[in-house]
Amino acid sequence: MTVQSPSYVAWDDRGTDGPPAEVDQAIEAALRKIYDPCSVAAGTSIDIVDMGLVRGWRLEDHHLEVDYCVTAVSCRLAPSFIKAAEGELLQIETVEEVSSKIDATFTWTEDQLAASARERLEVSRTALRQQVRPQQWRTASSERDE
Repeated sequence: MTVQSPSYVAWDDRGTDGPPAEVDQAIEAALRKIYDPCSVAAGTSIDIVDMGLVRGWRLEDHHLEVDYCVTAVSCRLAPSFIKAAEGELLQIETVEEVSSKIDATFTWTEDQLAASARERLEVSRTALRQQVRPQQWRTASSERDE
């Protein structure tokens, strides 16, 4: 999956229409180093790009703006992955400043997942369903009592 086409503005004093491809690739690579905390907790680490949490970015005069979304409005972990992303993005030579924004108007669905992430998540969910059965606790407690 590629990040939705962000609306670029001039990235430096030359007034070009967007960052050079190598800078764009470096931005995406930096963002791919950051994993969605909930996917990590669920045992299927998915980076924030494949998770569909990166809506786009703009680079102008060495200032990078990144737009994110969250999987639920109640997400309390967004600040942690955004801070980690900002740290990675500041390692890029052309980026001197990063600002981040969460798009509260966007409703995330599993359709935003990259196909590979969707497949990994399904494998993980299938394995989990095979391990845990409904009311499994009843069977375990009755076996202990015998």
